Amino acid sequence: MTERIEPYIVTRQDSKTGQTEIYAGDRRYAKHEISASDRKIFELYKLSVQYEYSNQPDKALECIVLACESAQTIQSRSAYAVLVGRLITFQQFDQLPALVHLGQKLKDDWTLALIAPILARLGQVDQAISLVHDPDLGEHLANTKIIALAKIAVEIANQNDSQKAYQLITQSLQVARSVRHSKNTVLAEIAVQAAHAGFYEYALEIAQEVIPAVRQTATLAKIETINFRSQSNS
Repeated sequence: MTERIEPYIVTRQDSKTGQTEIYAGDRRYAKHEISASDRKIFELYKLSVQYEYSNQPDKALECIVLACESAQTIQSRSAYAVLVGRLITFQQFDQLPALVHLGQKLKDDWTLALIAPILARLGQVDQAISLVHDPDLGEHLANTKIIALAKIAVEIANQNDSQKAYQLITQSLQVARSVRHSKNTVLAEIAVQAAHAGFYEYALEIAQEVIPAVRQTATLAKIETINFRSQSNS
């Protein structure tokens, strides 16, 4: 399931000048004053959402295409995250490789972790892996990147390189065992991704490390469902 990035937009009127300042952000970043270029991105975002909710996906997509034309003028991680989130929602994956450099410039490692598995799907495996290999960025971000690495493994498995995929699942598992916060959430997600990659028995083994029991049971149920669907489609 794709993460949906929702921004907040706050207006504030200066009591002395009467001017209205607009601030924007999303749930992961502190709010900041929005630039004119970023304002355009957010306005197009809001329009695209309105069209989407009005069951006009073509018009919603037009807004995202227009936003992409202004992508290189983006100055904040919030606007960048919103644009990438919309592209992923509308499965405009071919637009994402061109936005990687901008994400690196903005140091938006959270959003780059969302892009990484898609790059792997597009065949850019080495670049995808490079985006999630940076251990010095804080533990919560590290957790995000561990999960992204497991998702990259799924994409590689879909390209019939099961050996490489297995190595990446194992690598993500080894790192996950050393984390302190949300460890079981990460382990559960790796187990699920291992199942998606076709490593059913390995997924069951990983799930045994998940606690508490209720979470382990839920993880095992997901794995069984994935395996059942895989066998039904084969």
